[in-house]
Amino acid sequence: MCQFLIISDQRCCLQVEKWLFHDSFPESQCFNHDRLLINFRVGCFEDSKSSRALNGFAYEFKSDNSIEKCRSTCYRAGFIYYGLEFGRECFCGDSLTKQSVDEARCTEYRCTGNSSQFCGGFNAVEIFRTGLKEPHLMPKAKYVETADADVDTKVPRIIFLLQLNGRNERQVKRLLKALYSPRHYYYIHVDQRQLYMLTEVKAVAAKLSNVFVAPDPHSTIWGGASLLTMVQDAIRRSITMPSLSDWDYLINLSESDFPVLTLNELETQLRLNPGKSYMSSHGYNTARFIQKQGFDFVFIECENRMWRIGKRFVTLAHVLFYM
Repeated sequence: MCQFLIISDQRCCLQVEKWLFHDSFPESQCFNHDRLLINFRVGCFEDSKSSRALNGFAYEFKSDNSIEKCRSTCYRAGFIYYGLEFGRECFCGDSLTKQSVDEARCTEYRCTGNSSQFCGGFNAVEIFRTGLKEPHLMPKAKYVETADADVDTKVPRIIFLLQLNGRNERQVKRLLKALYSPRHYYYIHVDQRQLYMLTEVKAVAAKLSNVFVAPDPHSTIWGGASLLTMVQDAIRRSITMPSLSDWDYLINLSESDFPVLTLNELETQLRLNPGKSYMSSHGYNTARFIQKQGFDFVFIECENRMWRIGKRFVTLAHVLFYM
């Protein structure tokens, strides 16, 4: 079964079973999740614009605020507390900075999205637990001076995923020269519209046994679903190929990137930080990142563009942590 979305003069087919977002998912099995903490009431607390009880992030749901919506909104951003106030306001945070007040003060306003529920009062916020045990941050790698490196540790094997576009093959060769080592792997994807670049890259790959060119290129666009598909295909193919499968780290680069560390320095940093994350999806508040990146909306890739086609409901099983 297929639903059609008309965009410009092209019909984009949406597979219903893959496209729809479900209202319910299995409960999270994350180690930081505790079902006994879901909606656990902490109490009623003093609050004001100048000094918030929860200072993680604030939302205003003028027509659809409720205990469930506020909880899911704060939960997905990785906060351990959520609070309701003035009927329409939802606050998130990881620590409480105010004293509790009379419980009656938190029953002054009904929730804008559910009249059977109370959503705080005037300068009084009712606070609950989201279901997360504690704030969680991925362990981050730290730069260590090369002179302090332990030379006895194993040198990790890297697969460099080079996603290439444009016609500047000299820059690509310069990048490959800076990164090349017989020890590592180089998986190259060339946008399917760039035949000249593909020809040049294949000529290079023919001379180097550890350079592999993707046989089924995608028409990748920045921020598009096809970009993710390309990365997934690269990982899936590499781990099933005996000649590429034993890598420890994957580093994704484009033709516009160039390393600021030498390959030896990069290898050293990876050796000294085993099991640490080098990824950084954003450098600020997770809730603000979700809001600014349009995570609340559904997008579809069509005509080599991304189209916003509707609102997305994020289930209670989804959590985004700062990395």
